[in-house]
Amino acid sequence: MRGIAPRLLLLGSALVLASCASTPRFEPAELKGIRAPEVSIQKQWTRDIGQLGALRSLQPLVAAGRIFVADAKGKVSALDAQGAALWQIETGRRLGAGPALVDGQLILGDRDGGVLALAATDGAELWSKPISSEVITIPAGDASLLVIKSEDGRIHGLNPRDGEDRWVVPLNVPALTWRGNAPLVLTEDAVLVGTSNGRLKALSREDGSLLWDQVIAESTGRSEVERLTDVDGALLQAGPVIIAVSTAGNMKVLRADGGQLIWERAIGGFVGASVDENCLYVIDTQDFISCLDPRSGAAKWTNENLKYRQLTAAQPWKGNVVVADYDGYAHVLSAADGSIIARARLASKAVNWVGPGPEDKLLSLGANGKLTQFDTQPLSGSAG
Repeated sequence: MRGIAPRLLLLGSALVLASCASTPRFEPAELKGIRAPEVSIQKQWTRDIGQLGALRSLQPLVAAGRIFVADAKGKVSALDAQGAALWQIETGRRLGAGPALVDGQLILGDRDGGVLALAATDGAELWSKPISSEVITIPAGDASLLVIKSEDGRIHGLNPRDGEDRWVVPLNVPALTWRGNAPLVLTEDAVLVGTSNGRLKALSREDGSLLWDQVIAESTGRSEVERLTDVDGALLQAGPVIIAVSTAGNMKVLRADGGQLIWERAIGGFVGASVDENCLYVIDTQDFISCLDPRSGAAKWTNENLKYRQLTAAQPWKGNVVVADYDGYAHVLSAADGSIIARARLASKAVNWVGPGPEDKLLSLGANGKLTQFDTQPLSGSAG
């Protein structure tokens, strides 16, 4: 997670340095006209789901044709594929992460140090549990294990049926860190955790013991900010490999079962990588978008036209790739060469997230709480 400006958490002094989310860190690139648009972006509906601000760990969850959403003030809603409300509840909590679907339950973390489980069918509260500190990391789980990461660095292994403790693992957290965390990932044998000191750790599902530990980025630089190495972007599991990206500008592709290095590149950023059959898409700290060969890491193309526009993670879509930015615009790039082939404004403020929705459509979620369904269609006579 990141805001438009850096959000630094000094744990030792409990001081959060945050600048206004409407002010970019650096001057964003001006948008250039598109000479020959190849597709159109078609908005289909928009719903107001509440207040989010810069909390990118509150993301839509799409399951069984429904859309589950939560806002920062505690409202949780279920919508159908057309955006109509199926149910809505007020939890009274300052929510910070989720929802995640775990064994028929919606799991959410709150910023006052707690975990909440709701029935996906109607939003009824099933159980809640206080934990050691705030939760702004999307939980993960299945029928046998629920894992939560709290901001004090602890990984909590819980019973998903009632929230009872199974194990707790404390991790070292640097005094200075970006305010955000990669969502946790469960594999058959392990819990994968991206850390604030540039590492990827695999913990045993059984008892939280360390299975393997891989450095994603080393701490270098003259200033404290330059030495930040957080693994904040979503970890990407693609078959037998896991892909981790550090804010320090390094990415590694590893074997998910043992952490062995397959290849690495000196490219990294605040959002996770994404992949299709031809490209591994990576967005660096300057918001340059690169298409890498998934097998070797060799660069196929890089687009620098959206510099410092605070992009969402890239979403492969219908043979192209979609990103959105701090000013509410969605951009469609050609997967063949990275050229921008369409653009439309989806929100009046930053778009926090873009991803697949029900019925083969896309969803975007803005910092202003606007959830929008949209799609892309080839224009008549275009090559696409």
